[in-house]
Amino acid sequence: MEFQDILSYKKAEEVAEDIWSIVLTWSWFPKKAIGMQLVTSVDSISANMAEGHGRFFYKEKLRFYFYARASAQETICWLKKSAKRKLIRQSQCNSLVGELESICKLINTLIKSTKHRL
Repeated sequence: MEFQDILSYKKAEEVAEDIWSIVLTWSWFPKKAIGMQLVTSVDSISANMAEGHGRFFYKEKLRFYFYARASAQETICWLKKSAKRKLIRQSQCNSLVGELESICKLINTLIKSTKHRL
């Protein structure tokens, strides 16, 4: 199986594109102050999953899957800041946070299945 076929990877890519589209509409200062952090953290989810998938040893794979899950949590933090500062609507924030929480659960499943191979 290729990493592009993993459901959590696909969903992370979709959320990343959604967030990218939102941040592009922001003015310079919010884009610089929060937008770059938000885009970097959301892009790190799928990037770490891809890197983990490419690792040979299962312990290395796990490390990157943990990083991916942490990046999802960081993204949630930045989304909540964005909503608090009126950069996105609360409903947008809630929807994206829900998707990210779903991704975290999928990553947890990936972590569990990888741990069984140790």
